[in-house]
Amino acid sequence: MVRGKFVVTQISIYKGSKKEGDTWVGCEGRTIYLSPVMEGSKENEIFGNASPCGKIEISILNPDAFNQFEWNKEYYVDFTKAE
Repeated sequence: MVRGKFVVTQISIYKGSKKEGDTWVGCEGRTIYLSPVMEGSKENEIFGNASPCGKIEISILNPDAFNQFEWNKEYYVDFTKAE
């Protein structure tokens, strides 16, 4: 497993669609943009020195999921190989 620490740098709202039964319906989604943390604490400096650049961009239609993200807040991201 590899662990990184990222900060939300932008949240964009978009119009999307999702399937409900046999019908497509309009909905609102969010695109969350994250960048590696670089400074602000000793832990952030450790992460920043290991991963000095990069980005994560995810688009989410589920409000229960996209409401978990807040602008300028930090999140751990774990990468585990899928077998």
